[in-house]
Amino acid sequence: MKKFIIHLLSYAILFLVLLFAILFISGRAAKPQTFSANGLSITLTEDFENSGYSSYSAAYASDDVFAVTLKEDFVYFEALPASLTEYAEILRDANNLDADITENDGLVYYTYDIYDIDTQELYRIFYVFVYQTDDAFWSVQFAVNADANEKQRENIFTYAKSVCFE
Repeated sequence: MKKFIIHLLSYAILFLVLLFAILFISGRAAKPQTFSANGLSITLTEDFENSGYSSYSAAYASDDVFAVTLKEDFVYFEALPASLTEYAEILRDANNLDADITENDGLVYYTYDIYDIDTQELYRIFYVFVYQTDDAFWSVQFAVNADANEKQRENIFTYAKSVCFE
């Protein structure tokens, strides 16, 4: 009987240790990680990795969020937009989107939704932030899975505020 109790206690202790380890690992927050490419730096998290989309200046992906950056040198414009809002309007209109341009907390951006063709259910939400440097306009676009939007929205704005240029 004494051996049975010792074995039972051993298993109970092992179970508790494993339970705490699992809770600790699953509850940890991802550490910030700064990515830099083509003169733009952005702080995301270690959950992101470089993604090989060559049509963008840079692309990064995590399980829930995809981020792309695009630099448009001033030489490509016939007439430069007068403001970031005007640049955002040009992007929005070029993509035939019905979205309001918002200026808030130092950011200029718009959002739009994509729906599944078959089910007509909301599939992804896109956040497009625009920036200007001495020689170019930049867009940084985040695509988030619809079911993760509530969890990721605040993170996306934190990422957008972290953008800086070299």
